[in-house]
Amino acid sequence: MFLTGPQLLPKQREHRGRTLPLIDGAEAAGHTRGAQMNKQVLTNLDRMIGEIEARSRSMQTEQPMRADNSQHVVTAARRRAEHTRRPALAALRRMDTTGMPATFDAVARESGPPSGGTGLSGLGRSPSDHRQR
Repeated sequence: MFLTGPQLLPKQREHRGRTLPLIDGAEAAGHTRGAQMNKQVLTNLDRMIGEIEARSRSMQTEQPMRADNSQHVVTAARRRAEHTRRPALAALRRMDTTGMPATFDAVARESGPPSGGTGLSGLGRSPSDHRQR
């Protein structure tokens, strides 16, 4: 098997152009075997050129532009941050009411993990901070 790529396409087309007169000349001179061998070369060149062109066309059409989903990512980050802040603020209010010292660890313990399981890792960051990461 002979492998080639689009970078060699100009050389293959040039080789094909040189092969056509060889076939004509061999047939005109009655050299059947020479014409037959060059026809096989021409067949192989046509196949390789066709495969490369087909691959190039499919690569151009099969790679659609991806949609910009950054809005959805930012929205999800905002929801996650709010989901984390709400229980933390409730825990801070309870701690303030009871006179309990409010440290980060204490707030984390008192607020418990959010149902999404994200913990309090989002505390201290605003939604705009998520875009900078």
